[in-house]
Amino acid sequence: KRSDDLTSLVDQLISGAGAETAKVMIAEGLAAGQIAALLTKQGRIDGADYQRLVTQPSKFTIPKVGANVPKVSTLEGLLFPSTYFLEDGETASQLISTQLSAFEAKTAKLQWSNASKLGVTPYDIIIVASMIEKEAKVPEERALVSAVIYNRLKKHMSLGIDATIRYAVNKWTGTLSEADLQVASPYNTRLNKGLPPGPICSPGLAALEAALSPANVDYLYYVLKDANHHFFTASYDEFLKAKAKEPSQ
Repeated sequence: KRSDDLTSLVDQLISGAGAETAKVMIAEGLAAGQIAALLTKQGRIDGADYQRLVTQPSKFTIPKVGANVPKVSTLEGLLFPSTYFLEDGETASQLISTQLSAFEAKTAKLQWSNASKLGVTPYDIIIVASMIEKEAKVPEERALVSAVIYNRLKKHMSLGIDATIRYAVNKWTGTLSEADLQVASPYNTRLNKGLPPGPICSPGLAALEAALSPANVDYLYYVLKDANHHFFTASYDEFLKAKAKEPSQ
């Protein structure tokens, strides 16, 4: 069976069986630019080469997302996060190919059929999962953040997710300026309704599962109440009160 063979091959590539290798840990929730910076810091693969190739999907075999292969303009979101073992001389292209194969193998058994029930495509699920990955700091909040995203989409509200703006301006830490918040980008989900045009990072399996199975709640808002936890509510007034007490990021 192809998926089982692929899983076995990917497990060998990830574990680095029998090769002289160096380990690179690619955590869930890193954008391609952040992965490139990590590779540059490690010094074995050219990070700039990696970042350039991510925007050239025609050079790679795109993995299936659910039953079909999506048409994509970037590999963002399909670069499966895991610990990879790099052989001497391994190229950015080889690492990307391994990540894409890992994505197909590791996500094959997800409930992709839920996407149509949620009114989105399987590729949209990756977009939603990437936002969940950047926004939810603790596991129990993933399905809640997911619910807020779908509830706002159904009501034709803008998503207002600052992580998408951080992606647009490539600013993952520090306070977003007023100019950042007004950036003219399709990834600015404050200014544009609907989903951004693509994923903003590499989501892990738990975030993908949350995107496929949002919590059954009516929440429309969430706001940080401490470093890791959010307050969720369906009330705009409650949201404003919580926002006034929000800790600075």
